[in-house]
Amino acid sequence: MGYSIQAIIAARRTFPVALPSDRVVLDLDGGMQMVPLGGLAREIHGIPFLPLTDDGEVELPSALQTLCARLGAHGPVAYIEAELFGGGGTQAHALFPAPGIDAVIRIADDAINQALGWLGVTAGDGKDEFTTAGLGKYRDTDAWLSEALTISPAPRMAKAHSLTRVEKLVALGWTVEHEIKAENGDICEWVLYWKQDSDPIRPR
Repeated sequence: MGYSIQAIIAARRTFPVALPSDRVVLDLDGGMQMVPLGGLAREIHGIPFLPLTDDGEVELPSALQTLCARLGAHGPVAYIEAELFGGGGTQAHALFPAPGIDAVIRIADDAINQALGWLGVTAGDGKDEFTTAGLGKYRDTDAWLSEALTISPAPRMAKAHSLTRVEKLVALGWTVEHEIKAENGDICEWVLYWKQDSDPIRPR
């Protein structure tokens, strides 16, 4: 069974308190938190899928560097990615020590363990840093995001694929945050968020 992950990790209370709605902060074990970079986040920010391990790049795309810099404004953060199949595969990390300091990139079999150790995860009881942080809980990045929506009694994000649907949602109080365009330049998907204090209202 395969495994893949693409995320930004930091010690708790490192990420900014106020984040855009498209970025979900999840608690991990070992005192860590994670911002998963699932399909929607990659589309919104223009970030390719696994640029270091899948595309073979030797430096991070500018959009990913910018996002990591923003999330690391208050302390060290680590970007991690991996794609594993049947016990084999590739891992990579990019460490951001502080604002204004270039990231340290490494592609290695234990790149994620190295990144977690650098952030302060202490492995023990026969576990490595990866297991200590609980990163094996799900097999892909979007599964982590599904958990975040499942534990929320009323998801505050909606997608629409027609202008009629968008207009109905906006009339109910939803706010359009992102417009995703197809290759021909036409808008193919709208991403909306419910910013009211009350529970979201959806069209019948």
